[in-house]
Amino acid sequence: METESEWDSPVEATSDDAALSKLSAISKGYYKDDFMSLLIGGNRQSKRSPLINRGYFARVAARDMVVSMFLERTKGKCQIVSLGAGSDTAYFRLKVRTYI
Repeated sequence: METESEWDSPVEATSDDAALSKLSAISKGYYKDDFMSLLIGGNRQSKRSPLINRGYFARVAARDMVVSMFLERTKGKCQIVSLGAGSDTAYFRLKVRTYI
């Protein structure tokens, strides 16, 4: 029988990998995020291929655009639940842009 930590380890590894991939895209200038390095902690570096960097840029840009449009349309009188967000800084980035 598997223990809870055996189930958590692959999920945590996936979250860490995604966070480091986002950090790679940010460090190469694909998009701006002043919070990811704070969320990850330490002085962790990551280098991913340009295809991975562009993929994370597209994903973050598309989601930010949709969420921003939703917040503007609802005039902020809404609630957003982000399931499976992992190491996500969207709240902080939106807060800086005064959407929240």
